[in-house]
Amino acid sequence: MDLLRRGGQRSGLNQLYLTPGLVVGRLTISDESAFTVGAGYQFAVSPSYRANPLTPAYNHAWVLTSRLNF
Repeated sequence: MDLLRRGGQRSGLNQLYLTPGLVVGRLTISDESAFTVGAGYQFAVSPSYRANPLTPAYNHAWVLTSRLNF
């Protein structure tokens, strides 16, 4: 089964992202587990959005992550 959507308006277009961020880790919950949390700001560096010619529509977003370590 093909899970990729092919033949769409933006089919075959690529975009490059950078995500500077901060991770705070190994916050102890108990003797056997810890918690890690992070945040960053993801932004596209190329190509910039244009309607004509059509380019990828995604530009930037905040990213949050968390981990439960055992």
